[in-house]
Amino acid sequence: MEIQKLKEYIKAAENISDMLYANDVSGAQQIIGDTVKNVNNIYLGYINRTDELEGRGIEVPVDILLSQMKNLMTAIDSKDIIMLADTLLYEIKEGMLFFTDIENELGGTQE
Repeated sequence: MEIQKLKEYIKAAENISDMLYANDVSGAQQIIGDTVKNVNNIYLGYINRTDELEGRGIEVPVDILLSQMKNLMTAIDSKDIIMLADTLLYEIKEGMLFFTDIENELGGTQE
């Protein structure tokens, strides 16, 4: 995974959260679908690489990552905009930062 792509999704999580906190639900809805789909794929990609990463000395907290994704889906399903904003900002963003750290440790590309 390119570090730049991860940074883009970190920024997207921040932007969507800002829109939701400002009650700009329609603005957030325009970008949230693709963002959530891509974030979900990124999470699953790292979870599926757990054995490989742990073999390289990188501990992957699968239970925490799964909990973050579950919380995101719960927030979406419940249509709770504050819960969604909080989950994106405080859980998903942190997950993406964790993945960025993994890529930095593995010597990932910055492009």
